[in-house]
Amino acid sequence: MKYVGFWKRFLSYTIDYLVVGSLSFILSIVFSFAFPSTFAGVLLIQLLIDVCYYALLESSSLQGTLGKRALGIIVVDKNGDRISIGTAVIRFLIKTFLSPIFCIGFIMAAFTEKKQGLHDLIAKTYCVER
Repeated sequence: MKYVGFWKRFLSYTIDYLVVGSLSFILSIVFSFAFPSTFAGVLLIQLLIDVCYYALLESSSLQGTLGKRALGIIVVDKNGDRISIGTAVIRFLIKTFLSPIFCIGFIMAAFTEKKQGLHDLIAKTYCVER
C-alpha cells in the first residue's frame, strides 16, 4: 500500500468541502423556506448531509469521497479492504469533532509513518493510492 500524504489529502478535502458546502447551502435554503427553522436546525441538516456524504461514500465500493476519487485516493482498513459503515461514521465523527482542535488531528498525517491523521489512527484506517 502506498500511503497518501498531507497535501494530497488536504486538496481532496478542499474539493469535498466545496461539494458538500454547496449542497448544504442549497438544501439549507430550501429547508428554511419550506420549514422555518432555527440555526440549530440548519446545523443539524448540515451535519446529516456531511455524515451521509463522507460515511456512505467512504464505506461504499468507491471507497472514497468525490475529492478522494478525483485524486486517486481510497480509504482502507489495516488489511487493505473496504471499511464498514460503522468505521466510516466513527472516522467522520472523530474528524469532525476532535481533529479540528488546533488542526493537530489533520497535521498528524504529515508526520506519522503511515500518513494517518488522528481520525485514521483511532478508526484504524488508511488513505492509500488507488
